[in-house]
Amino acid sequence: MSNGNSVTAGWINPLSFIEIINGANYERIFQFLCQPSTNSSTDDFKKRYDEITAKETRIFIVPAENQILQNLIWPLKHAKGSYCCENYLGTIALCGMVAEMLAILLFEVSKVTINRQVMDEKTQKGMFGSEFERLGQERRIDVLFTCGLMDSDTKGKFNLIRERRRKYLHLYSQSHDDIKKDACEVYSSATALFVKIVGQDVSNGKIKFNPLVTKYLQEKGVIRSVNEENNTDK
Repeated sequence: MSNGNSVTAGWINPLSFIEIINGANYERIFQFLCQPSTNSSTDDFKKRYDEITAKETRIFIVPAENQILQNLIWPLKHAKGSYCCENYLGTIALCGMVAEMLAILLFEVSKVTINRQVMDEKTQKGMFGSEFERLGQERRIDVLFTCGLMDSDTKGKFNLIRERRRKYLHLYSQSHDDIKKDACEVYSSATALFVKIVGQDVSNGKIKFNPLVTKYLQEKGVIRSVNEENNTDK
Protein backbone atom coordinates (compact mmCIF):
# COMPACT_ATOMS: atom_id res chain seq x y z
CA MET A 1 0.00 0.00 0.00
CA SER A 2 1.56 3.27 -1.14
CA ASN A 3 1.26 6.62 0.65
CA GLY A 4 3.17 9.26 -1.22
CA ASN A 5 6.84 8.28 -1.12
CA SER A 6 6.39 5.54 1.47
CA VAL A 7 5.08 1.98 1.29
CA THR A 8 3.46 -0.07 4.04
CA ALA A 9 1.68 -3.38 4.42
CA GLY A 10 -2.08 -3.10 4.89
CA TRP A 11 -5.47 -4.79 4.76
CA ILE A 12 -7.92 -3.91 1.99
CA ASN A 13 -11.59 -3.71 3.04
CA PRO A 14 -10.96 -5.31 6.46
CA LEU A 15 -14.64 -5.06 7.48
CA SER A 16 -16.09 -6.48 4.28
CA PHE A 17 -17.46 -9.99 3.81
CA ILE A 18 -17.46 -10.29 0.03
CA GLU A 19 -18.36 -13.99 -0.04
CA ILE A 20 -21.75 -13.33 1.58
CA ILE A 21 -23.00 -11.78 -1.67
CA ASN A 22 -23.05 -15.15 -3.42
CA GLY A 23 -23.69 -17.20 -0.30
CA ALA A 24 -21.06 -18.55 2.06
CA ASN A 25 -20.53 -21.86 3.82
CA TYR A 26 -19.87 -22.26 7.53
CA GLU A 27 -16.11 -22.24 7.09
CA ARG A 28 -16.24 -18.88 5.32
CA ILE A 29 -18.52 -17.46 8.01
CA PHE A 30 -16.11 -18.56 10.74
CA GLN A 31 -13.24 -17.01 8.82
CA PHE A 32 -15.09 -13.69 8.72
CA LEU A 33 -15.96 -13.79 12.43
CA CYS A 34 -12.43 -14.71 13.49
CA GLN A 35 -9.36 -12.53 13.19
CA PRO A 36 -7.34 -13.03 9.99
CA SER A 37 -4.58 -15.65 10.17
CA THR A 38 -6.17 -17.42 13.16
CA ASN A 39 -7.61 -20.89 13.56
CA SER A 40 -11.14 -20.59 12.15
CA SER A 41 -12.23 -24.13 11.29
CA THR A 42 -15.26 -25.76 12.92
CA ASP A 43 -12.90 -28.08 14.80
CA ASP A 44 -11.06 -25.08 16.24
CA PHE A 45 -14.39 -23.49 17.16
CA LYS A 46 -15.41 -26.63 19.04
CA LYS A 47 -12.04 -26.81 20.79
CA ARG A 48 -12.45 -23.27 22.12
CA TYR A 49 -16.07 -24.02 23.07
CA ASP A 50 -14.87 -26.96 25.17
CA GLU A 51 -12.16 -24.77 26.75
CA ILE A 52 -14.54 -22.05 27.88
CA THR A 53 -17.29 -24.46 28.93
CA ALA A 54 -14.86 -26.24 31.23
CA LYS A 55 -14.22 -22.94 33.07
CA GLU A 56 -17.79 -21.75 33.49
CA THR A 57 -20.11 -22.20 36.43
CA ARG A 58 -22.96 -24.02 34.76
CA ILE A 59 -26.21 -22.08 34.47
CA PHE A 60 -28.75 -24.82 33.97
CA ILE A 61 -31.94 -22.82 34.43
CA VAL A 62 -32.90 -19.14 34.42
CA PRO A 63 -36.21 -17.33 34.94
CA ALA A 64 -37.85 -16.12 31.74
CA GLU A 65 -37.81 -12.48 32.82
CA ASN A 66 -37.07 -10.03 30.03
CA GLN A 67 -34.42 -7.90 31.74
CA ILE A 68 -32.55 -10.89 33.14
CA LEU A 69 -32.46 -12.45 29.68
CA GLN A 70 -31.53 -9.28 27.78
CA ASN A 71 -29.04 -7.86 30.28
CA LEU A 72 -27.45 -11.04 31.63
CA ILE A 73 -28.09 -14.33 29.82
CA TRP A 74 -27.89 -13.35 26.16
CA PRO A 75 -24.77 -11.19 26.71
CA LEU A 76 -23.16 -14.16 28.49
CA LYS A 77 -24.07 -16.39 25.56
CA HIS A 78 -22.56 -13.88 23.12
CA ALA A 79 -19.47 -13.61 25.35
CA LYS A 80 -19.06 -17.37 25.09
CA GLY A 81 -19.56 -17.26 21.34
CA SER A 82 -16.99 -14.48 21.07
CA TYR A 83 -14.44 -16.66 22.85
CA CYS A 84 -15.16 -19.50 20.43
CA CYS A 85 -14.42 -17.11 17.55
CA GLU A 86 -11.20 -15.91 19.23
CA ASN A 87 -12.82 -12.53 19.86
CA TYR A 88 -11.42 -12.41 23.38
CA LEU A 89 -11.87 -8.66 23.61
CA GLY A 90 -15.58 -9.13 22.94
CA THR A 91 -15.76 -11.72 25.72
CA ILE A 92 -14.18 -9.32 28.20
CA ALA A 93 -16.36 -6.38 27.15
CA LEU A 94 -19.61 -8.34 27.38
CA CYS A 95 -18.72 -9.90 30.73
CA GLY A 96 -17.90 -6.41 32.00
CA MET A 97 -21.39 -5.32 31.02
CA VAL A 98 -22.93 -8.37 32.72
CA ALA A 99 -21.02 -7.65 35.94
CA GLU A 100 -22.34 -4.08 35.97
CA MET A 101 -25.90 -5.31 35.44
CA LEU A 102 -25.50 -7.91 38.21
CA ALA A 103 -24.35 -5.22 40.63
CA ILE A 104 -27.40 -3.11 39.81
CA LEU A 105 -29.72 -6.12 40.09
CA LEU A 106 -28.25 -7.06 43.48
CA PHE A 107 -28.84 -3.56 44.81
CA GLU A 108 -32.37 -3.46 43.41
CA VAL A 109 -33.51 -6.81 44.82
CA SER A 110 -31.85 -6.13 48.20
CA LYS A 111 -34.05 -3.06 48.81
CA VAL A 112 -31.49 -1.24 50.93
CA THR A 113 -33.16 0.84 53.65
CA ILE A 114 -32.28 3.93 55.62
CA ASN A 115 -34.40 4.99 58.56
CA ARG A 116 -36.57 1.94 57.79
CA GLN A 117 -37.40 3.28 54.33
CA VAL A 118 -36.23 1.70 51.08
CA MET A 119 -33.77 4.07 49.43
CA ASP A 120 -35.37 5.89 46.51
CA GLU A 121 -33.47 7.83 43.84
CA LYS A 122 -33.47 11.03 45.93
CA THR A 123 -31.99 9.23 48.95
CA GLN A 124 -29.42 7.47 46.76
CA LYS A 125 -28.31 10.83 45.37
CA GLY A 126 -27.96 12.21 48.88
CA MET A 127 -25.97 9.20 50.12
CA PHE A 128 -23.87 8.33 47.06
CA GLY A 129 -23.89 11.57 45.04
CA SER A 130 -25.89 9.83 42.30
CA GLU A 131 -28.48 7.12 41.78
CA PHE A 132 -26.84 3.74 42.38
CA GLU A 133 -27.40 2.74 38.75
CA ARG A 134 -25.39 5.74 37.53
CA LEU A 135 -22.38 5.19 39.79
CA GLY A 136 -19.13 3.86 38.41
CA GLN A 137 -18.64 0.12 38.84
CA GLU A 138 -15.85 0.48 41.40
CA ARG A 139 -18.11 2.65 43.56
CA ARG A 140 -21.04 0.25 43.15
CA ILE A 141 -18.90 -2.65 44.36
CA ASP A 142 -17.76 -0.67 47.41
CA VAL A 143 -21.34 0.28 48.28
CA LEU A 144 -22.59 -3.31 47.98
CA PHE A 145 -19.71 -4.62 50.09
CA THR A 146 -20.10 -1.91 52.75
CA CYS A 147 -23.83 -2.63 52.97
CA GLY A 148 -23.04 -6.30 53.61
CA LEU A 149 -24.66 -7.45 50.35
CA MET A 150 -21.64 -9.42 49.16
CA ASP A 151 -18.76 -11.34 50.71
CA SER A 152 -15.04 -10.91 49.99
CA ASP A 153 -15.00 -13.68 47.37
CA THR A 154 -17.85 -12.07 45.44
CA LYS A 155 -16.19 -8.67 45.67
CA GLY A 156 -12.99 -10.23 44.34
CA LYS A 157 -14.76 -11.63 41.28
CA PHE A 158 -16.44 -8.27 40.59
CA ASN A 159 -13.08 -6.49 40.83
CA LEU A 160 -11.31 -9.05 38.64
CA ILE A 161 -13.81 -8.43 35.84
CA ARG A 162 -13.67 -4.66 36.32
CA GLU A 163 -9.87 -4.49 36.31
CA ARG A 164 -9.42 -6.77 33.28
CA ARG A 165 -12.10 -4.89 31.37
CA ARG A 166 -10.52 -1.53 32.18
CA LYS A 167 -7.03 -2.42 30.99
CA TYR A 168 -8.20 -3.75 27.63
CA LEU A 169 -11.01 -1.29 26.90
CA HIS A 170 -9.39 1.90 28.18
CA LEU A 171 -5.63 1.57 27.69
CA TYR A 172 -4.38 1.77 24.12
CA SER A 173 -0.91 0.62 25.22
CA GLN A 174 -2.20 -2.61 26.78
CA SER A 175 -0.55 -5.73 25.36
CA HIS A 176 -2.88 -8.53 24.21
CA ASP A 177 -0.38 -11.30 24.93
CA ASP A 178 -2.49 -12.64 27.83
CA ILE A 179 -5.91 -11.72 26.52
CA LYS A 180 -7.06 -15.33 25.97
CA LYS A 181 -6.29 -16.28 29.58
CA ASP A 182 -7.87 -13.06 30.85
CA ALA A 183 -11.01 -13.63 28.76
CA CYS A 184 -11.36 -17.12 30.19
CA GLU A 185 -10.99 -15.89 33.78
CA VAL A 186 -13.41 -13.03 33.24
CA TYR A 187 -16.04 -15.32 31.74
CA SER A 188 -15.56 -17.83 34.56
CA SER A 189 -16.05 -15.07 37.14
CA ALA A 190 -19.12 -13.67 35.37
CA THR A 191 -20.94 -17.01 35.28
CA ALA A 192 -20.02 -17.64 38.93
CA LEU A 193 -21.42 -14.23 39.89
CA PHE A 194 -24.67 -14.91 38.04
CA VAL A 195 -25.21 -18.17 39.90
CA LYS A 196 -24.23 -16.56 43.22
CA ILE A 197 -26.61 -13.61 42.86
CA VAL A 198 -29.56 -15.09 40.97
CA GLY A 199 -29.22 -18.55 42.47
CA GLN A 200 -30.17 -21.91 41.08
CA ASP A 201 -30.90 -24.92 43.19
CA VAL A 202 -33.18 -27.94 43.11
CA SER A 203 -34.73 -29.18 46.34
CA ASN A 204 -37.39 -31.89 46.52
CA GLY A 205 -37.99 -31.53 42.82
CA LYS A 206 -38.50 -27.76 43.09
CA ILE A 207 -36.36 -25.03 41.53
CA LYS A 208 -35.15 -22.44 44.01
CA PHE A 209 -33.62 -19.05 43.22
CA ASN A 210 -32.13 -16.52 45.62
CA PRO A 211 -35.09 -15.55 47.87
CA LEU A 212 -34.52 -11.87 47.08
CA VAL A 213 -34.63 -12.61 43.35
CA THR A 214 -37.71 -14.78 43.86
CA LYS A 215 -39.51 -11.87 45.50
CA TYR A 216 -38.37 -9.59 42.67
CA LEU A 217 -39.77 -12.05 40.12
CA GLN A 218 -43.05 -12.29 42.04
CA GLU A 219 -43.37 -8.52 41.91
CA LYS A 220 -42.71 -8.66 38.17
CA GLY A 221 -45.42 -11.32 37.77
CA VAL A 222 -42.93 -13.88 36.46
CA ILE A 223 -43.45 -16.23 39.41
CA ARG A 224 -47.00 -16.91 40.45
CA SER A 225 -48.51 -19.24 43.01
CA VAL A 226 -50.20 -22.49 41.99
CA ASN A 227 -53.55 -21.00 43.04
CA GLU A 228 -52.99 -18.00 40.79
CA GLU A 229 -52.18 -20.30 37.88
CA ASN A 230 -55.32 -22.37 38.52
CA ASN A 231 -57.47 -19.24 38.64
CA THR A 232 -55.93 -18.00 35.38
CA ASP A 233 -56.78 -21.29 33.66
CA LYS A 234 -60.47 -21.09 34.61
